[in-house]
This record gives sequence, structure tokens and C-alpha cells, in this order.
Amino acid sequence: MVLNGLKLELHYNIDIGIKTEALKGLCEYVSKTTKIPLYPWQPIVGDNIFSHESGIHANGTLKNSASFEPFSPDLVAGIRKIIVGKHSGKASIKYALEKLDISYKEHELAPLLAMVREVAIIKSSSLSFQDAADLHSILRKI
Repeated sequence: MVLNGLKLELHYNIDIGIKTEALKGLCEYVSKTTKIPLYPWQPIVGDNIFSHESGIHANGTLKNSASFEPFSPDLVAGIRKIIVGKHSGKASIKYALEKLDISYKEHELAPLLAMVREVAIIKSSSLSFQDAADLHSILRKI
């Protein structure tokens, strides 16, 4: 029902009266009240449904979010996340450094990406943007 309502609002500009930005809060309330978990990959309101680690997904999303997202995260009070990890590509690394206002040279990206992937594999988790910046700083000293 809600998904059909979203389609009407998004594709046909028909206001059906659903406050879509309140869906996440409503689901969190129901989850807390019923003690039924709201999973990170839960459709529409999960914390991770707008997360992109894959190089192609992140690059496509940064260029045109409609490439890999059915609707804007703002519509459901979600947050778009670009993840830096073992599946990342250069676009994610650029994005992370730019978000931290760190300058870089294009030729630094390939070795930095290799370091990021290696550390992510060793840690068995993604890296923060600051981790990527720290690796960039180390790479510049080598």
C-alpha cells in the first residue's frame, strides 16, 4: 500500500496524503514497541538501503542518484551513504577526501584505493572517511 502510494507521488505527482518523511519514525516506534527489529536492509526505511559501497553503484549514485535509488532518501527521512571499503572504486575515495576538504592528485587515487581495499579486508569492515584520509596522508609520506 505504502509503496503504491510512493509510486503515485513520485511518478504522477499525485499527493495521496501520506507523510512519507514520517514513515521511518513510525517504523522505529512500532519496532521498539513490539520488540521486532527493524533491519538495516528493510525496504523503504532501513538504515542501509541508501548505502553504496560498490564502485559502480557509488559512482553512478554520485553522478545521478536515480541510477541506483528508486527515490530520494529525503522522501523517507533516509540518509545517502557512500561507503569506503573493499568494493569501493575511485569515485568513493574522491568523495571521501572531498568531503573532508583534502586535496589530492589523480595519480594518488589508484594506490590509495589499493590500500583502502587491503585495510578493509584485514579489518573485515568498511573504513571511515577519516581512515581513508589517514591512509592518504601515509601514502604521501612514502
